[in-house]
Amino acid sequence: PPMAVMARALDNPALNTLLEAIRGRTGNGVIYREGTLRRLLRVLHEGGSVGILIDQHILERDAIRVSFFGRPAATTPLVAALAKRTGAAIIPLFAVPLPGGRFRMIYEPAVEHPDGDGPEAISELTSRCTQVVTRGRGRPRTKARSESVAMYQDPKTGKTWSGRGRAPSWLGKNRERFRIPTAQ
Repeated sequence: PPMAVMARALDNPALNTLLEAIRGRTGNGVIYREGTLRRLLRVLHEGGSVGILIDQHILERDAIRVSFFGRPAATTPLVAALAKRTGAAIIPLFAVPLPGGRFRMIYEPAVEHPDGDGPEAISELTSRCTQVVTRGRGRPRTKARSESVAMYQDPKTGKTWSGRGRAPSWLGKNRERFRIPTAQ
């Protein structure tokens, strides 16, 4: 595939199926967290490309602390560790939303690897990668987050929920009765 994208399966199975179909149309593969390292190494050793989001907060035990928009953040060292182990280039990629549900892909210059292979070099490389994201190159600064697709709607109030984040109280235990039919 053009790129293997590392991802966590979405909590909403319908949205996860939809997202997999969209990724599959472009020829991209998905690597879920189970057995990740072995699969990522295989893709890289075969000369493939891997996409990993680094602007995700992760568990402290697995994290490197970096400055993210001026605040300390727990960030994955996986990108830097893989690059150091395999010699792979780190090419920042931004997906800029366009009208009509399309995206412009903007590739930035490769992030320069620091000397060395130890924990300090991995920490420094992780910090350099995060700096590219915080500079926001490649994407406009107008919206902090793209709009989500509504999956559920309260018929009494008209309020909607995308299936992401904490479920609203009106949803109750039987979500299916609030599912928007076109979202199935």
